[in-house]
Amino acid sequence: MILKYSLEENHYLIYQLYTASKSERITKKRFRNKIIVPVFYVFFGILFLSKKI
Repeated sequence: MILKYSLEENHYLIYQLYTASKSERITKKRFRNKIIVPVFYVFFGILFLSKKI
């Protein structure tokens, strides 16, 4: 039995996305960004409102 399979750029992208979704380091980084970025924006929003720019 001979199997022929050709890889395309799309297959590599799907593999990378799947690997990233299962990586513990990437999921921790994604969770951290979900918290830090909004806190950053709220902090600067309050800072600008207090200075009345």
